[in-house]
Amino acid sequence: MLDSLIQWLSTPLLFVAGLVVRALVAILILAVIVIPLAGLIAGWTWLMRGVDRAAGLHTVGHVRWRRGCYYTPGHLWLRPRAGAVRIGLDDVAQRVLPEIAEVALAVEGTTVHRGDALGRIRCADGTVVLRAPVAGVVAGINHRLEKTPALLHRDPYRRAWLVDVRPKDVDYTTLPSDDRAREWIASEDRRLTEFLEHQLGVAAADGGELTVPPHRLLTPAQWDAVRAGFLGG
Repeated sequence: MLDSLIQWLSTPLLFVAGLVVRALVAILILAVIVIPLAGLIAGWTWLMRGVDRAAGLHTVGHVRWRRGCYYTPGHLWLRPRAGAVRIGLDDVAQRVLPEIAEVALAVEGTTVHRGDALGRIRCADGTVVLRAPVAGVVAGINHRLEKTPALLHRDPYRRAWLVDVRPKDVDYTTLPSDDRAREWIASEDRRLTEFLEHQLGVAAADGGELTVPPHRLLTPAQWDAVRAGFLGG
């Protein structure tokens, strides 16, 4: 009888042991795949952060900013380069422009005065006119944006620059740059969050991080107020 009992118990025990062994093997195989992959991802992330730091890119609040640039009240950046100044949108501006569908830029050789149109950006909720922060001649435009306008959301400080202008003067050097720019960008990030909380009311009152821009929650009039408040400078 004892032998029968042992034989009866051994069958389910062997079955359970088999399951345990299979589970351990599966975990081992998964670890062999996941650990190197996680290390590769971590290494790539570390490398990209190093590249960003080398390019002068830093994060403050919810947005990034770049050293060596000058920043306008309308959230354009300017970066001197070889007799010209490169102009683009800062990280606050690209967050205020949802689902960018088209970028149209001024023609090379065009003479512009401060405040003239440098181009237009068409997005989900309307079109924004880009105003020249300096007077001069358009020396080059970023044709890449004509094919890939969404690049403005991914890399606004480097690959998604807008135009190069040969300026008539260097008055732009009085604009915030470096540490002054960091403080200003941080204050604008806070102002944008507070502005949207005010516009959205209880929709943003739970204390969670806002998804900016929350254009699907704003009325056209509210969204116009956001654009006017941050891109109209």
